[in-house]
Amino acid sequence: MRFVDRAVLRLLGAEELDALLTDAVGRALLDAAYVFDNLAVGDVSDVQARVSIVTPEVVGARQVSIVAREATSAREWQWTGELGERTDAGVHALLDVTVTAASRGVVTEVTDVEVEDLAGLRSALAAAADFDAALAAVSARMPQSESAGLAEALRRRGVTDLDSLRASFASPREPSRLVVTLVSDATTAPSPRAFRMTVLARAIDELATGLVDAVAAFAHGRRGVGHLLDPPLEPRGARLRVDFPALLLFPVAALDDVDLPLVAGQNPANDTQRRASRLAELTTRLRAAGIVPLAV
Repeated sequence: MRFVDRAVLRLLGAEELDALLTDAVGRALLDAAYVFDNLAVGDVSDVQARVSIVTPEVVGARQVSIVAREATSAREWQWTGELGERTDAGVHALLDVTVTAASRGVVTEVTDVEVEDLAGLRSALAAAADFDAALAAVSARMPQSESAGLAEALRRRGVTDLDSLRASFASPREPSRLVVTLVSDATTAPSPRAFRMTVLARAIDELATGLVDAVAAFAHGRRGVGHLLDPPLEPRGARLRVDFPALLLFPVAALDDVDLPLVAGQNPANDTQRRASRLAELTTRLRAAGIVPLAV
């Protein structure tokens, strides 16, 4: 039996699927799916998975506009909609995966609020010779803000010259400077948190000749699956790296390929260590594409 066929059978077996998706694989899926900006994620304690669709087909939607006119009059009918044709998503299965991991977010509290009247700024703006001088006058009253950032904030509001800047502070407006003091605490105790994701799974017989095609297939599959499923929500404290992370299954013997890079600085002493190092480096490099390699 080909490796691909056997791998699909592994995905369909509940016990074998549980054995494949170890805590380490679950952690790799988290890193492939999310970028944790304001959330510290620790050890994975549980991975639950099931196959939702095998060899999925998707409908490639295309926008279509039809205009019909009556030959004997000026009457006209217009129709706009979508036409779709079913195509192979390019993956062997879709998995519903829930990874539970210890996580610790950042708790922020407002401890103080100060309000300063800026009505006196009008005289400084009236005396300013040009926009840069007026901007400097505003910046002097807002020491916590960089001039470049302040100029960008004003530009977004359409304030790009001296007249518009003066108008922003003119009567009947009553401009004020609001200073909010925030205290962030990242030392709270971690607690278990479940991350649920839809994972694309594809198996290949040869890593050396099938990796590029697999990366392309996952990109195609994500576009197709987007027609089937709602986009995932971003967890609080993190952002999506990809909408749907991917799991690439391949024979473990492929890790004996000497062309595969090792982790920089490592000098493995035996075949087992070399395989582990190559898999770790492959996991790191494919993370940017939202793909987790899994040697079986």
